[in-house]
Amino acid sequence: MRVIENFCSDKKIITNNALLKGESFFSNDRFFIFEDLEFSGLKEFLNSPLNTEVYSQSFWLCNWVDNILKSIKLN
Repeated sequence: MRVIENFCSDKKIITNNALLKGESFFSNDRFFIFEDLEFSGLKEFLNSPLNTEVYSQSFWLCNWVDNILKSIKLN
C-alpha cells in the first residue's frame, strides 16, 4: 500500500521489491530497487529529476473508482 500512496503523491520510491519492474507504472526515475542492501546509484537516483508528466491519470483514485463503476454498469 505504501508504494501506491507514494506513487500517487509523486514521490520517488526506494524498495527491494523487484516485482515492481513488471508493472505498467514502473520507471527508473520513479523507483530505485536495491538488492542485498546494495545502494550504489542511490545518490544519482535521488538527485535526478522525477518526470511526473509521463504518468497516466488512470492511476488517480477518482479515475480508478470511475472505471470500477463503469464495469459494474456493464454487467
